[in-house]
Amino acid sequence: ARQAQGMREELGRLGQEARTQGQQLVAQARAGQVTAAQQQALDLQRAAAMQNLSRRGITGGTAVQQLERSLQDQRGRFLEDTLNQGMRLLNIGDQYTERAIRAQYAADAQAQQLLGNFFQNYMRVLAGQGATTTTPTPTTPRR
Repeated sequence: ARQAQGMREELGRLGQEARTQGQQLVAQARAGQVTAAQQQALDLQRAAAMQNLSRRGITGGTAVQQLERSLQDQRGRFLEDTLNQGMRLLNIGDQYTERAIRAQYAADAQAQQLLGNFFQNYMRVLAGQGATTTTPTPTTPRR
């Protein structure tokens, strides 16, 4: 029972960690905030493109507008990726939570079976029939 309790707690902890991270990423994406690494990539991309344009003598106009549009598109893809990653983590958290619940259910069922066997044997002893020994059948959670 203690082992099952420990497994349930560990699965619950892992599930909560994944859910927390997932919620943070989803909130960040919905707020329009890219990660620090994504912002750094955008900044490097902008700097390299601006340097390239400057080398060619282009300092404004359509080329710079196209660059900014391209960077905004990339930013949008980064936000979508962050949102998707957050949703995947939420799903993983839900799966861990489900496994924790199933582990607890299996432990409860086994404990109930052991208790039932104990009382059944106890009643036989009181009735003078003698106890029988039975090995509990481990229950595995269904998926």
